[in-house]
Amino acid sequence: YASRTLSNAEKKYSIIELECLAVIWSVKKFRQYIENTRFSVITDQHSLKWLNSLKDPSPRLARWALELQGHDYQIVYRKGQYNRADALSRAPLEVNLVSVQPDVVQDSWYIGMRDRILADQDRYPLWKVLDGRVMKYVASKDDLVCSWKILVPRELRENLMEQNHSVPSAGHFGVFKTLKRLESDYYWPRMRKDVQKFVARCSVCAAFKVPTSKAPGLMGRFEVARPWELVAIDITGPFPSSPRRNKYLLTVQCVFSKFILAFPMTDSKASRIAKIVEEQVFDVFGVPDMVITDNGTQFISREFANLMEARNVAHKRTALYHAQADPVERAHRELKRMMASFMHGKNHARWDEHITKFRLAINTSVSMATGFAPVSVMFSYRVRPSNLEMTSDGFADISLPNAHVRREVERWKDVQKETKRMLDQQFSRNKQRYDVGRKDLQLKVGDLVWRRNHVISSAIDRFARKLAPKFIGPRRVTAIHGRAVYELEDLDGRPDGRWHAKDLFVDRCSGPWESDEEENHGDSSSASSSQGE
Repeated sequence: YASRTLSNAEKKYSIIELECLAVIWSVKKFRQYIENTRFSVITDQHSLKWLNSLKDPSPRLARWALELQGHDYQIVYRKGQYNRADALSRAPLEVNLVSVQPDVVQDSWYIGMRDRILADQDRYPLWKVLDGRVMKYVASKDDLVCSWKILVPRELRENLMEQNHSVPSAGHFGVFKTLKRLESDYYWPRMRKDVQKFVARCSVCAAFKVPTSKAPGLMGRFEVARPWELVAIDITGPFPSSPRRNKYLLTVQCVFSKFILAFPMTDSKASRIAKIVEEQVFDVFGVPDMVITDNGTQFISREFANLMEARNVAHKRTALYHAQADPVERAHRELKRMMASFMHGKNHARWDEHITKFRLAINTSVSMATGFAPVSVMFSYRVRPSNLEMTSDGFADISLPNAHVRREVERWKDVQKETKRMLDQQFSRNKQRYDVGRKDLQLKVGDLVWRRNHVISSAIDRFARKLAPKFIGPRRVTAIHGRAVYELEDLDGRPDGRWHAKDLFVDRCSGPWESDEEENHGDSSSASSSQGE
């Protein structure tokens, strides 16, 4: 191997001239080895293959071509990605990043180990002190290059892990790759646990790595025992403007009976939604005990809040970015499927043409969840006006003199009980499947967590969602809603919304890092223990 730098004049040569210069210089350099011998010149400059047949070559190339004719050689072209001789000319990098100065080490265990080795080397055959550094011999089946590892004092371990994990050349890999990188040159007791703790506390990894396990949080539900006790409300759209100028669809569903109402709308303003809910839902079907919605601006508006307060209805909102907690989402999926099925090849602007018929189809079909048609379960209850309290089973506490009416009431009570039993049975089956492989994230008020980051790409700001942090934090838990929904705030006390457990994980990045306690490696038997444990 040989190399040299270019002169000032040579730096002005063209690429082909530089490549040819390398050939001429190399032939002269190794002439005593290649003279009277056929040899090959392997290059990534394809034009050199035609050096002897160039038309009108420059004087310099013509002179060099004549000079090479005195040798028996062939030029072989090889792509640059397979011909990386430039690596030979690079200065070697220092492999060992740890520079241990005996007079600055404060680790008492390290100092004691070094003194014992120096005092009685024969007692510690797998240890030695070289240039003031303690070395340990590690028997490794897959490590044939270096068996002596540098023992790292406690005060240098965090910086060493930083250099082998958090720099661009280390790539913020996980525990396995970071540990293997360290084990190639270094050793200290309980290295694996220290690396696990360090990687788990890395804030960059916490922000940008996507969890591979199932999201935490077990399946839950709202407990309902009768029709119209809990009503879910949501909107979907926008759709193409219809001949009736409708663009949105407001859907209302009884969570117990699965009975739905659907209202096409020209816009999605809060005032319009509140008016429809009041006049076409509450004034017709009665007032429910509770309404559940998502966090859309229409449902957190003053108009909607005033309606709920005036009608004495409890209003619950789902966690942010947790649509599956809103039961009406399933009804939306069915309605959109039906709309698409009957608009195949037609103008999509007529999406609202059969909404009432779709609603009828859903309400009169037997539900897999309850075993009854929603309309059958729904109208087994007595409508509650705003000024009448209901019994626990949903029937008004009034006398029923007619025996037939009493029998009908008892029959519908049986329908409600069977519906409740079927809903409980289906929930148990679904929960058993959903909870497999999931952990129950149990947080307390004051705990610190990281939450999923939901952002949108922006070409104007040169911001790509795929390159943004996947999680942000830490955030502090300020309130707990149910089993898996938590109210958060940032560390400055600003509210950060209501989040489901599936979008959270416990903060492990705060506070100073400390190495695990040392094991006793002072005797010869422990000194021969395997690396990293």
